[in-house]
Amino acid sequence: AESDKHLSAYEIYEQLKPQYPMLGLATVYKTLELLKEMGKITPTGLGDGNRYEANPEPHVNLVCTRCGRIQDFHDPAVEQLHGQVNSRSGFSIHGARVEYYGMCPACQVEGGDE
Repeated sequence: AESDKHLSAYEIYEQLKPQYPMLGLATVYKTLELLKEMGKITPTGLGDGNRYEANPEPHVNLVCTRCGRIQDFHDPAVEQLHGQVNSRSGFSIHGARVEYYGMCPACQVEGGDE
C-alpha cells in the first residue's frame, strides 16, 4: 500500500524477504488474493499481467512500451470523467482503468522517440 509502483507478487516477496526471512511466495500470493477480494488492491493486467496497485482513486496508468514502467497520472479531469460515466451510464461502477502507452521520459532520453 505504501508503494506508488505497480508491483508483481514476486517483487513484493523480494521486498519483504529481508524483513521476514521465513516468508514464502505462496503466502504472498494468498495475501494478494485476499486483499483483492477485500477490494484493497486491483490486478492491473499490465506488464507481465501479474501486477497490482493499491490506488483506488480514478487515474490514468501511463505505460512505457520500452522499459515497461507504469506510472499513475492524476488529474481532476480524470475524476470528472469517472463521475460522468458513473452518473450517466446507468452502470453501478466498481472500478475503472484507463491506460496510455508511449515512452517514458528516461527512455526518450536514452534512445529517442521510437
